Amino acid sequence: MKPAVLAAYFARRDDARRALQLLRRKRIRGAAVVHKSDTGRIESHGRALGGAGLRRLIASHSRWLASDESVVLLRAPITALRRPGALLQEFGEIPPAIFVLNPKRAGPIEGSEHPAIPLPLAEIE
Repeated sequence: MKPAVLAAYFARRDDARRALQLLRRKRIRGAAVVHKSDTGRIESHGRALGGAGLRRLIASHSRWLASDESVVLLRAPITALRRPGALLQEFGEIPPAIFVLNPKRAGPIEGSEHPAIPLPLAEIE
């Protein structure tokens, strides 16, 4: 199974760096911080993502960064992202915007017994 990516966007650079340190203290590996300066320069810290995959991941997420914004990227199996997501959700004075990006699948999830049924409008509201 391809790993999923957790992306946590921080308004403050120091919050993103401290979040990376927290993940490391909790023994959560595979994370990096990417920061875009006010001049548009991209900096990255953390080498756990590995080689060409890291470069592609940084390139794809750095284009979405606003000036002076940072993102913590973590690549891991989808089942392993719950804990780091919970840790980051309540991190810092301004909580980050957190997204989990799943890899593309060829078909429905194996073992799914229930077909997708649209929700009635009353349940959506």
